[in-house]
Amino acid sequence: MPLRLDRSDGTSVALAPALGAAANEVLLSVEGSSATVRFVSPLNLPTGILVADYEILVLKNRFLVENSIFQVYEDAANTRIGWLFPIQALASADHLAAGNEHFLRYACAALQHLLSPAENVSSPNGEILQLGTMKLSDFYGDDFAVLALSRAATGGLADFDLSHYKHWLFRFGYVSQSSAGHSAGNASKTEALFRSLTVRINLKSISANLRGDPFLSPLFEGHIDLRGHPLATFLIFYQVFELLIERVFQVERNNLLARIAAIGNTVADAKETVKCFREAISEENRLGMLASTQHLASQPDWTGLRDCCNRFLNEFGSQPVNHLHGYLYPVRNRVVHEFRSVTPNALKILSEINSELLVLLPELVSCYKD
Repeated sequence: MPLRLDRSDGTSVALAPALGAAANEVLLSVEGSSATVRFVSPLNLPTGILVADYEILVLKNRFLVENSIFQVYEDAANTRIGWLFPIQALASADHLAAGNEHFLRYACAALQHLLSPAENVSSPNGEILQLGTMKLSDFYGDDFAVLALSRAATGGLADFDLSHYKHWLFRFGYVSQSSAGHSAGNASKTEALFRSLTVRINLKSISANLRGDPFLSPLFEGHIDLRGHPLATFLIFYQVFELLIERVFQVERNNLLARIAAIGNTVADAKETVKCFREAISEENRLGMLASTQHLASQPDWTGLRDCCNRFLNEFGSQPVNHLHGYLYPVRNRVVHEFRSVTPNALKILSEINSELLVLLPELVSCYKD
């Protein structure tokens, strides 16, 4: 797909890359004419770079600055697989990576991809044709970023699939370029996490049990709008817990069926099995089971969510508790059954709960196990 230039009459023309005179120069031919548009990179780009050797993903992140440039590692393998950087870093040589020969190879591949994108990218700037030169900012905003991965590096990792890591990119504010964007309502925790990044970002894979889930994929790519009322946003986030505790139930159900088949001759045996079944069908109890080592390979940091939930419940006279089902389930009940009585201050705290969930849910789906 090409870059396209929108015209005032409602039509558009395509710009197709042609050969340039130098390594950092690209000429783009204008569809239907002999005219060309020139793009010159300020970076000292290497020659001989093939975009086919790289996997390129264009993202958006509203927290970007020019020096938001990170080496990308696959967390479990502790292996460097690429770079993640703002498109601004391709339009300037005034940043820390401009002289890094490793970065420049990825920058060159990313630039080739951006000038001949996988999907149409349009610009309304008709002056490009008159000026004969273009800038990346004519087509891409300051919130755009590029994830560039070496296929040689990822090819050495068993079962590598970029889609398995999009939830972790979401945790730092990165979403699909075609999405509505990351939550703008209250993403303070996400921004703080993003600002804490220095020279590298370690990408964690989603649990093998959850890959390809039809709800999680659009959620973490930014295609589900999280910028609405805090009550609605909370209910969307809580669906992740609903999904996971449904899986917990299926595990417990299978265990119970095995126990039923093995019930002895005493009534006590049957009573104990019935008791376990009742616990398994309780949503509140299954939240407690979810937070156990049986279903989590490692424990996320629950502290922020716990404190916000307890402050929310304190608005209604509840005492603080430390276990997940004791503080999250009552918040869910208030939102579902009594949202009409939520006070302005409680609503503000609910926004803080949502901010915590923005960074906690990616952790949760990484460490979940059936």
